[in-house]
Amino acid sequence: TIDEIVEPKYGNCYLTDEFGNTIYVYGLKDESGTRYDGLTNQPTAGDVIIIRATIKKYQYPSTGDIVVELINSVILDINP
Repeated sequence: TIDEIVEPKYGNCYLTDEFGNTIYVYGLKDESGTRYDGLTNQPTAGDVIIIRATIKKYQYPSTGDIVVELINSVILDINP
């Protein structure tokens, strides 16, 4: 479920799964490669989506904190 779209140009957002885990998604595209801001059917907060993505660890240079995020995310279905 999308909690919040934090960057509407690329579709960067936070998702929460059915177990309450939250993860950051670094951009959303459709299967043809259209970026979030060009989608006709843009998912928004509250929508349930199914995506295919790559899991990546990212380390913040300023703090050294490591987070897990999803990159190269492709929307497969909205509100299935």
